[in-house]
Amino acid sequence: MDGWALFTAIGLLAVFAGLSWLVRRGVPGVPQAEGDLRLLQRVPLGRGAEVLVVALGERRLLLAHDAAGVRLLTALDDGLAEAPTFEGAPAEPTP
Repeated sequence: MDGWALFTAIGLLAVFAGLSWLVRRGVPGVPQAEGDLRLLQRVPLGRGAEVLVVALGERRLLLAHDAAGVRLLTALDDGLAEAPTFEGAPAEPTP
């Protein structure tokens, strides 16, 4: 490898490293997207499968994530924030 090829390779690596850093940190002076999406809880179910509760603004969503992708299971409302009760079952767990 001659001197110019080595110099070019090192220069390209430096450019790619700089671009990678800028992408991760954001470009100064450019506002970043304001995201309302937050991960609230993750429950692993097995090999590569998990259930997620995410907040999207004021909404709560129950998602399934596995090798096939991400699927919406249901949108949770405030009524589901508490444990469901069944007829004949106590509303509160007994010690």
